Amino acid sequence: VNTSVYTYETAPVFTLVEREVMGQIGKLVFGTDENGEEGEFVGEGLMIPGGSLANLTAMHAARHRWKVVNGYTKQQQQQKQHNEYRQWLDNINETTSEEVEEEKKLDDTTLNKHINAILSPPLRKKQQQQHLYITNNTADEPQYDLVAFVSSEAHYSFAKSARVLGLREDDLIVIPTNADGSMNVEALAKSFDELECELEQIVREEDGAVVRSNSDVKRRRRRVPFFVACTAGSTVRGSFDDIAKIVEVCRGYESRQPSSKQHYERSIWVHVDGAWGGSAIFSS
Repeated sequence: VNTSVYTYETAPVFTLVEREVMGQIGKLVFGTDENGEEGEFVGEGLMIPGGSLANLTAMHAARHRWKVVNGYTKQQQQQKQHNEYRQWLDNINETTSEEVEEEKKLDDTTLNKHINAILSPPLRKKQQQQHLYITNNTADEPQYDLVAFVSSEAHYSFAKSARVLGLREDDLIVIPTNADGSMNVEALAKSFDELECELEQIVREEDGAVVRSNSDVKRRRRRVPFFVACTAGSTVRGSFDDIAKIVEVCRGYESRQPSSKQHYERSIWVHVDGAWGGSAIFSS
């Protein structure tokens, strides 16, 4: 059976099976407190046909979440509205110009007033807070290159997933492992710090202290973490990463107060590749 579980209408039975299985696995992984008592699991999941596709799906979901948190999805939707409205105005102006040659097109200032009138006040306020404006100069807004982290014992599918998603080769950072094959968490934290220093250097250059021209700044890449892959049972050595410590490092990075010049929200998706050793959760 290879039913496509798109919606409940196309596959009602398999949808219910998927929800139940994901709910039970969620309880095994997340549903117990510090005392070992079972609690309620709130979450979602997918049944994936293999570990490689699971890693690709996780990295894709992580990138989407980072963009949603940072307003990029809304920005794209609003820019689409902006472009559609401009096209509509152009069509009107073309028709009108045939009848009245003296009719002038609306300028960009008037256009943005119409767009802002369409957007709700809370959305406009959130836009301003995130420094994401509907203008013709969106290319001048800070653009960030997302960086993923895996250990040297991680599965090769992460490198393939990064290429499929269009990440640059150097935006998949390989963290060395300890003697037992687990990820070196201190090296992971150091990599976070190095990216932070790179970003701070760019901010200082934008202030005019070092950079020679604006074009030099635009060529600099603003790299930020968005994804860390833990391995629960590597395929070669069967090693397990210290997931709790990795999560602690990631949440510590997120909690840092960013510079006022860094217009982004920190968000790191921690993924656990348990294709080899994840079944340990069924062991008592």
